[in-house]
Amino acid sequence: CDWSSDVCSSDLHQLAPQFSNTAHDASRIARGTQGHYDAAGEHGRAGFAHEKAAAEHPEGSFDRKYHSQMAQHHYGMEKLHATQSPDYKA
Repeated sequence: CDWSSDVCSSDLHQLAPQFSNTAHDASRIARGTQGHYDAAGEHGRAGFAHEKAAAEHPEGSFDRKYHSQMAQHHYGMEKLHATQSPDYKA
């Protein structure tokens, strides 16, 4: 739990179980270079969708914080998959 915010990550999974397994599902299907690219793309699209949804809610609202945190999570997973690809060059 991040005590600087009003939202705990443990709360997020209870409130929106349809998103809780997204990263795990993407990781399971990711195999080899193309799998990592595909997973990175899926996380990038999910991050963008959450970022867009956050903007539709009032500043400081639970929904805005939830969608902002989920966007950050997906963007982080996008980067992780991109850098784990066998042909990644820093």
